[in-house]
Amino acid sequence: MMSLINKLLQSFGYVLLKKQELKSGTPVQGITKYDHANARGKAGWGLDTELRNAGKTAWLEIGTGGRDDDGFIKVDILDFPEGQAPANYRKLDIINAKDEELTALGSFDLIRMQHVFEHFTPEDGLKVLNNCSKLLKPDGYILVSTPNIDIVIDHYLKGTIREINNGWGKERIGEDAPDSFVFSIFTHSVLSEPHMWCYNGEGLVHQFKKTNMYKDITVLNMDHPLASIPFTHNRPAEDVVVLARKK
Repeated sequence: MMSLINKLLQSFGYVLLKKQELKSGTPVQGITKYDHANARGKAGWGLDTELRNAGKTAWLEIGTGGRDDDGFIKVDILDFPEGQAPANYRKLDIINAKDEELTALGSFDLIRMQHVFEHFTPEDGLKVLNNCSKLLKPDGYILVSTPNIDIVIDHYLKGTIREINNGWGKERIGEDAPDSFVFSIFTHSVLSEPHMWCYNGEGLVHQFKKTNMYKDITVLNMDHPLASIPFTHNRPAEDVVVLARKK
């Protein structure tokens, strides 16, 4: 009966999934890894649900992405006009934060950086990971996503890089820019927020290992049962995502 229903739904572009199929990373016939992770996010399965179910709801976002009501305390170096900063915002230079500033901020079950880490030099990135370790509770999670240079290179060589660019950075390079300029936007970004390094899974894992402060360092692919869109993969067409835990 399930297969007959799915055949009918697929003719309209839909697939019926069981809860256990959503919760697991098992490939499901008829849908892509992207669709699986997207469905998992819409259904409320993944890392965020695992943490909430365990009562681990102290979350820190480095960078001001996401919504103001998404459960995260947000830190960044932005200056808001007086009285206009969101209630969940704290100004903090995570690279150069002093121990007393980190202590005052609190301790967390999860730290997330979505498309932030590439804005640090690799040297500063190590400082950030060290400071994040000080902010995490024992066995706390850290989730880092950046553009995956392997995906960007592959699209550039295939001539399809504009498919994952969506016009990003066009104010810098112009509408008529060649593909090499579009590629360079991924590697260098725009003047106001330059990219300082490029990563793939191997490179991100290498940075985590260099700190000697993390364990269970995992490249979180979209078919992983903890992966979901947008909680872990906010730019799934270009993401590399690494999940680790404090030693």
